[in-house]
Amino acid sequence: MPFELLVEELSPERSLNTTPLFQVMFAVQNAPMGEQRMKQLEVNPVVGGELRVRFDVEVHAFESEGRILVNWLYNRDLFERWRIEQMARHYVQMLDAVVRDPGCAAGRVEMLSAAERQQLLYGWNDTATEFPQDKCLHQLFEEQVARTPNAVAVMFEKEELSYAQLNARANQLAHYLRELGVKPDSRVAICVERGLEMVVGLLAVLKAGGAYVPLDPAYPADRLRFMLEDSAPVALLTQSHLEKLFAGIADRLPVLDLTAATPPWQQHPETNPDAAAIGLGPRHLAYVIYTSGSTGMPKGVGIEHLNTVNFISWSQSSFTSSALERTLFSTSLNFDLAVFECFVPLACGAMVRIVPNALELARTQVDVTLINTVPSAMSSLVEAGRVPQTVHTINMAGEPLQRALVEKIFATTQVSAVCNLYGPSETTTYSTWVAMPRNEGFVSHIGRPIANTRIYILDAHGEPVPLGVTGELYIGGAGVARGYLNRPELTAEKFLKDPFTDDANGRMYRTGDLGRWLSDGNIKFLGRNDFQVKIRGFRIELGEIEAALRLIQQDRLAALIVPPDPTFHIIYHQVAVFAIENRLPTMFGQKRGVEAGGLMGYEPNLTDMYKRAAALVDKIFKGAKPADLPVEFPTRFQFIINLKTAKALGLTVPPALLARADEVIE
Repeated sequence: MPFELLVEELSPERSLNTTPLFQVMFAVQNAPMGEQRMKQLEVNPVVGGELRVRFDVEVHAFESEGRILVNWLYNRDLFERWRIEQMARHYVQMLDAVVRDPGCAAGRVEMLSAAERQQLLYGWNDTATEFPQDKCLHQLFEEQVARTPNAVAVMFEKEELSYAQLNARANQLAHYLRELGVKPDSRVAICVERGLEMVVGLLAVLKAGGAYVPLDPAYPADRLRFMLEDSAPVALLTQSHLEKLFAGIADRLPVLDLTAATPPWQQHPETNPDAAAIGLGPRHLAYVIYTSGSTGMPKGVGIEHLNTVNFISWSQSSFTSSALERTLFSTSLNFDLAVFECFVPLACGAMVRIVPNALELARTQVDVTLINTVPSAMSSLVEAGRVPQTVHTINMAGEPLQRALVEKIFATTQVSAVCNLYGPSETTTYSTWVAMPRNEGFVSHIGRPIANTRIYILDAHGEPVPLGVTGELYIGGAGVARGYLNRPELTAEKFLKDPFTDDANGRMYRTGDLGRWLSDGNIKFLGRNDFQVKIRGFRIELGEIEAALRLIQQDRLAALIVPPDPTFHIIYHQVAVFAIENRLPTMFGQKRGVEAGGLMGYEPNLTDMYKRAAALVDKIFKGAKPADLPVEFPTRFQFIINLKTAKALGLTVPPALLARADEVIE
């Protein structure tokens, strides 16, 4: 059948950017092409005369004198020469493997040469660096106290504590916690408003040998109850006005008021507890942070002292003392960016400036030198023109970083460098990074692995993918967490033995993130391979939200999408408020934020998941039936309009939209 007729019959969606039906052509030119004579004319075939490429890639194979010659034609607007040369090498590698083992599966053929494999697994992962592997997190702070006892360690509003004062107060509380039974790997919950007591409490727990478990005061009661029951803390550190949050939850748990006028630990020693006498070592837990869980319940990530000490040591060597001099501490303890903001400056003699949140800078001028936050928060500060003139460095993580934001930072502020950092909680805050100095500008990748960290980009069989090919990110090295608290099956699923290291105990974490190696050894982040999304830096498992929604409508399959247009919010408002107030943390936005911006609140993070979700909503609004919807979305999606909510939000629902609803609540 002629190609033109095939296109006409199939009538594919046309685009000026690509050819219809396919973009890659492989042709075997095996027709007889021998020498021919025509009277006095001698005709010989010429192999490879194509100078015009008709598709994105064309591969032509010719037989000649017992050999196969292969010509590669490619669109230079789409491919660089090195990539086509790599494809050609891998094609030969595949042919060689098939000849040696005709029965091998095509998907398991080893494409990489020994040199390529060495580069991908070891060359770009040559990050071994010395760090104090015999130290605990708080001991880095204690060493700094000895060096600069009178320097200001932490400031909140008009209050401040020197290194010596902070250390003494933390030591008194630590000795008291020891009397309550805190020991290595014990958990101690901490639920406090932001302030000096928060830092005192964190250090005290660590010094006593325990691991702190942060609880956000804004979390719903059900979530707080689950986290307390799951972590089984020895004690709860809080403040008097927050104790009511735990009524009926922590009745059998010692509750300590960190703001008490005469706390029972004020007469305890101000000396450092002896870690050796406690039996505390680098392999004991330092903290447990709960992240969203796909089954509807959050999961606690257990981070050891060794993990954190490596991270802090890398930070100290990567950021100058002038950049860290006055570090903003704006992130919730439940988000592991807080580990950087609190402990990195305290380990190098800098000052920690505590504020309620990053957006506080829009209301109050704070003379900080380093801001560590998520792009969406920074975007708001830049738009408001409220980035302090004293800021030297801006770290951004937790969300994809866009060129426009970086360029606007450099255009409107005096910032010297913007850093893009990537890493899940399971590998201790950050695993890769790239610094973008003002004179070099934006780069669209997440950089290289930090010290003592290995990044593998693997295929579905756990083998390294070639340079430039998309695979799943796995992270190995000193930052890999112990695992999930009380979740051995999930730990075994996500924390795997590292087959690429000589360390018999080496493990790697399967992130679920997608990426590819660039030719210079940097990593391009490409999103998720599942339905996890990030909202203002918080990891959100959509399954957790769906589980909350099922509590409302037990007889229906709850299907969550992220509506990008205010009109869509009328579907979700009533359900969203219920979910937020009763089941889910306020990472989704306060009630006012929900009303103004939908379930997720604030500006949406337009990942591929969001785009697919928006397309689904659009199809539903245009009258699509369940059978017409993409297979990756639930086919029993319920389209509900709540007229009461619409009226409360001042939204007018068009009659055509009402006609397409599965249910209308009046």
